[in-house]
Amino acid sequence: MQLLVLGPPRMLCAGEEVHLPRKALALLAYLALEGPADRSQIIALLWGNHTEDEARHALRQLLYRLRHTPAGACLQLSKEFLELSPGLEVDARAFLQAQEEGRFAPALALYRGAFLQGLDFEEESLEGWVAGWRERLRELWLGCLQAQAQALAASGEPRSALAFYRKLLQQDPLREQVHLEVMRLFAALGQTDQALRQYTELCRLLAEELGLEPLPETRALAESLRQGRVALPGEAAPFFPVKDVAR
Repeated sequence: MQLLVLGPPRMLCAGEEVHLPRKALALLAYLALEGPADRSQIIALLWGNHTEDEARHALRQLLYRLRHTPAGACLQLSKEFLELSPGLEVDARAFLQAQEEGRFAPALALYRGAFLQGLDFEEESLEGWVAGWRERLRELWLGCLQAQAQALAASGEPRSALAFYRKLLQQDPLREQVHLEVMRLFAALGQTDQALRQYTELCRLLAEELGLEPLPETRALAESLRQGRVALPGEAAPFFPVKDVAR
């Protein structure tokens, strides 16, 4: 059995999709990422806008429906607690493990899109939980993109590194350190004009979005390129969002 929650959520049994309601997918995703939970936790999460009696009735109905699908075999129920069977494969858990172990290529292959992509919920508690995990997993994915780019650059594969850096900038165009690495790689490839175009684009983005100009290091690289000095890729830049940069 497989539970896919990165990208549009799907439940697969022997390769065949098991069609489940949104709340059932949310329940399975919660147990997969948070571990065993008591029924009161689940009720507060999934039916926070309902009375306790309504919520308990809704949970009983949902569990009844799940038990009558192949997904029911993945649930372990007791009077108070719910948890998933250990044999269930969950892409988000595999992604987190690969990322933590520094296996960035497998992690990137697992990330098919945003967590529970396409699902929205009326309950503030559930929507807030989903939003939190979406942001956390997305940041880890961006970190994997940058780490993979750094590894490729360090191993002498600048063109492959550029592809990952540019994909990262498509997702988060205000990461100045990434623009800087792209400029260095273009310069190392002898594409000085492309490196300077990257600098011009960075200047535009920083001015329009943040009212800032590039950091001294970035300005110095651009000036050296204008003077015809070829800059080699430097040490890998640390991963952080622009909002965390002390300027």
